[in-house]
Amino acid sequence: MPSLIYLLESDIDRAKKIVDVSGSTEFQVELVSNVSELADNIENTLPDALFIGFPWIKDVDKDADFLKDFTTFVYGENIPMEQKLRLYDQGVNRVISWNENTPRVLFQFLKMYGFRYRELKPVIQKYITRGNLEGFQIKEILLNAILEKKNLILKIQDRDWYGKLRIFQGEVMEAACSGQVGVDAALSILQHQKGGFRLRGYSKGEEISTASVSGFALLVESGFESEAIEKFLNDLGVRNPIFKLSENETKNTISPEQSTIIELLGKYPEFHSVLWKSPYHVYKTVRLIEQLYRQGLIAVDKETVDLNRFTEDDIEYIRKKLFSSGMKEGRLIVLGFPTSGKSHLIKTLAGIHRTDLKSVQSLDFTRIQLAKDIRINVFGISTDSYFQPMLQKLSMDILACFFIVNYNQVDKIEYTRYLLHQFLTNFSVPVVIGLTYIENDTRQALAEMRKNLNVPEEIEIVPLDPENFDQIRQLFYHLKTISSAATES
Repeated sequence: MPSLIYLLESDIDRAKKIVDVSGSTEFQVELVSNVSELADNIENTLPDALFIGFPWIKDVDKDADFLKDFTTFVYGENIPMEQKLRLYDQGVNRVISWNENTPRVLFQFLKMYGFRYRELKPVIQKYITRGNLEGFQIKEILLNAILEKKNLILKIQDRDWYGKLRIFQGEVMEAACSGQVGVDAALSILQHQKGGFRLRGYSKGEEISTASVSGFALLVESGFESEAIEKFLNDLGVRNPIFKLSENETKNTISPEQSTIIELLGKYPEFHSVLWKSPYHVYKTVRLIEQLYRQGLIAVDKETVDLNRFTEDDIEYIRKKLFSSGMKEGRLIVLGFPTSGKSHLIKTLAGIHRTDLKSVQSLDFTRIQLAKDIRINVFGISTDSYFQPMLQKLSMDILACFFIVNYNQVDKIEYTRYLLHQFLTNFSVPVVIGLTYIENDTRQALAEMRKNLNVPEEIEIVPLDPENFDQIRQLFYHLKTISSAATES
């Protein structure tokens, strides 16, 4: 089997000269045109060697550690000595001056290094983990390292954002990410949820720390920050809002830090983009955005948000909130009396997704394909008859429950309270109460219904127009789970 070589070279003539001397059977040379493409290729298939033209690697300082994992040769003309030393520090095996013989020299050196790398490649495959953060939680990696006292180096690359954690026996010894170091960097890394990661263990008897901090303390603080960020986004009703600057001329009263965020929002109006472009750690950035929002200096640009569909961020939130690992399908139960708005809610969902709506006696049903790999089956069950037997039949794979209550059905209060607490006692799934057809002051109506139904404080009760998809979509962000001990009526 030929040795696989990735050649990072955008000069076609020079690339052709290298390929021409490679031989047809001994080496397989694949041409890549930039560092990002090179990293993607490495993630898919490990090469036997890297040939890199100096102009394409000279500015890659922060995340070129992958060089030391492979037999790597860099070639070029008039490479300064300090650049050569830097490349050797990063793990490059040879820095070669370019001339007409260089293509042949590259393969001669490769044959010399070949045996060593053939021994090393299986080790890399065994001990280095690569993956995508969308299916991985950095917090879980850190918790596992703490419990098992592991030594780990974690690196993340998300377009032009990078992050690195060095963990020694469960404690964070080094943390750095774009524009930040130390605790701030560690907290920002723990909040990051996108991009590719590279994880490897290492052996060392002792460590010199540049940012030693308790791993447990980081996890606790990160959890607190996640809840605060989640609450702010829930209040906005949009997972990744696009902000626009207001015309309110009060710039003289804002702080320099707020001014920095306003400047960033002018260039990158998307919420998540600002988080990773900001010079401040994630939580501080969110707090600054929230201050500007409360002061009326920025607003959510409603015109750019499609409120009539689930966005990618909505789907990712629902996936992480409701679906366990490997789960592709589950049931959403919608409970309520016939006049509560339950059927209208399911009809709205079916209409938005252009799916069939089936109604049989006291049951409404539709199926929502959120993504290629996850689907929600929505069952609307009337609570006036056949409630318990129907619910028992559908009890497998319940993801969550929307409990819909008509504010004007005062004669149903006692029975509704009984059914609510029966459900909370028997099913440990996330629940939210949607209050429909409110005619009086909304805040007063919510407080009144919470008292009348004796709703546990953990469970949220929110106003709902069952024909408004955006309000239905927001129900997912208010789902909460409580223990049965808290459900006594």
